[in-house]
Amino acid sequence: MNIQRLDAELFCPRCRRETTHALEYAGDILLRVTCTECGATLRKPVDPTWLLSRDLLERLRSKPKRLQAEWQSTGALRFALTVPVRMTTKPFRLYREIKKNLARLSGADRR
Repeated sequence: MNIQRLDAELFCPRCRRETTHALEYAGDILLRVTCTECGATLRKPVDPTWLLSRDLLERLRSKPKRLQAEWQSTGALRFALTVPVRMTTKPFRLYREIKKNLARLSGADRR
């Protein structure tokens, strides 16, 4: 999951004027808005577990199309040779990814 940071000019209630704010997105979900002048957070982040679950379900839903595209681009033989190894290692790779993303999203709460 990619966390993007954008800057925008918004009104800050604490500074009582327009200042630059950092907007942090995870996909299309706004995690938080922080004033760069005073550090006031204007919105609390969503539950990281919910966010990761949503991302994982979307990836599962789109997997058949992605596999079909890979089959067509790499050829049947290469695809058939690599799939068993990838299926064996996928649970471990998925676990590492979820663990890393939970740590990143939880860390974003503390900044």
